[in-house]
Amino acid sequence: MALNEQLADHLAQFQTAPFLFVGSGMSRRYLGLESWEALLEKFSALTDLPYAYYRSQAESDLASAASLMAKNFSTKWWSEDSYANSRKKYENLCTSERSPLKIEICRYLTEEVSKRKVPAALSDEISALRNVVVDGIITTNWDSFIESIFPDFRAYVGQDQLLFGSPQGIAEIYKIHGSSNEPNSLVLTKEDYSEFERKNPYLAAKLLTTFIEHPVIFMGYSLSDKNILSIIGAITGCLNNSTVKKLQDRLIFVEWDGTSNSDSMVSSVINQGGVQIPVKQITTSGFVPIYKAMSEVQRRFPAQVLRRLKDQVYDLVLNNDPKGKLYVKDINDTTPNDDIDVVFGVGAIKTLQERGYVGLRRDDLMRDIVFDDGELNAEQVLTKSMEGFLQGSVKFVPIFKYLREAKRIDGKGGVKTSGLPKKVEFHVKRHDQAFFHPPLQAYRNKFNSKGSYKKGIAYIESKLGVDWVINIACFLNKECVDCGELREFLQRNFHYLEQPATRSAMARLICFYDWICYGPDVE
Repeated sequence: MALNEQLADHLAQFQTAPFLFVGSGMSRRYLGLESWEALLEKFSALTDLPYAYYRSQAESDLASAASLMAKNFSTKWWSEDSYANSRKKYENLCTSERSPLKIEICRYLTEEVSKRKVPAALSDEISALRNVVVDGIITTNWDSFIESIFPDFRAYVGQDQLLFGSPQGIAEIYKIHGSSNEPNSLVLTKEDYSEFERKNPYLAAKLLTTFIEHPVIFMGYSLSDKNILSIIGAITGCLNNSTVKKLQDRLIFVEWDGTSNSDSMVSSVINQGGVQIPVKQITTSGFVPIYKAMSEVQRRFPAQVLRRLKDQVYDLVLNNDPKGKLYVKDINDTTPNDDIDVVFGVGAIKTLQERGYVGLRRDDLMRDIVFDDGELNAEQVLTKSMEGFLQGSVKFVPIFKYLREAKRIDGKGGVKTSGLPKKVEFHVKRHDQAFFHPPLQAYRNKFNSKGSYKKGIAYIESKLGVDWVINIACFLNKECVDCGELREFLQRNFHYLEQPATRSAMARLICFYDWICYGPDVE
């Protein structure tokens, strides 16, 4: 039996489409991009010392070698004229001595992906790859090659976005080691890997469902890749022995062998932490049979359509509210709309839409302000939801994004509050810089003594740390706030909204961002 038929039959036994787990071998095959070590060797040429020095000092540990190189390169980047343009453009992204090296690596990868072409000999493979049926992609690659192949998939960058960004598990790309679009997200150095390992149990728990419910096809990795083995080990560590055996048909490793005269698919075992993990191992001299088999997976709707459908009902699953009612309404049903909370139906739903905004939470608005992915009707938020948030002593509720989207902020900075509840109208009028000043005198004194009120977010984070930004950035002069920089900080640290110790301060900072970047003074 041909390999494509063998793999297609194997995938047909599952009720779900596969996930791809993509490594650097894919970018190397199609674009000729360097491996991690080759990339370090290339960038060592920008320092005063050869790569052999860094590797020997790090005792062949690549992450430690990267740490040494980053420290050396940081001094050159900040002082040499050849990096003047780069400093001018990216200095606000520098949060540690590791940042300059990450910035230049990202610049290089972005430029190379944009100008390199897939070899003509592999054009059939790329065409076949574009047609595969997958529910999602996990990758440790930094470059954007895989996004160019699946442009309709939504990318989640780093562990934090995957953990706290409400992924739906379909038509998504999980860039767990960071992205060249966000330099500080790169998992590059020893310090980065230590932080990655610290959060690895949470990542493993998040990916566990994927590994249990889907076949996972690994491409661009070796069976001996220690980073992949570590991730698989963390995931299987959540399972007992009998459950681990069920992964046997789900974990599929594809290895390229240009010298092979025949393709093969056999059962194999990988050992991680003393646990024997059964896998399927495919050896092939070309990937067209793999992609062809994956394109034959049956599904009624494209992945991106299914993701949008899932996204719309996510709040129902997230809240799991026993008081809520899921109602399947017949087209001719006369059940009163007031008796329905959630509707699945066919046809116009305008008469039913308004009730959904009553059930919004303040955290839903916070997330929408930071990630701009809530797709909320601004007027409904203002008239149906906002008043419910402004109860008791609640002070920080974002509003200006919705005022602007509802076209209630005119060109002269005036706010049209007609038709809004009185509490909402009052909430709009009480905003000024003093409204956001935190009551922490110790923070305030140290902040003022350092003159940090004249600096930006990246400066405060690099000198004082994340905690200081969360608690004190509201003291910044408005002209010192870069909206893109603050948004990036909030996205990267959004999980602090979930922690009791920082919840209030984080809510205040998000509302400060809402006022600064969407308020009446914004041109």
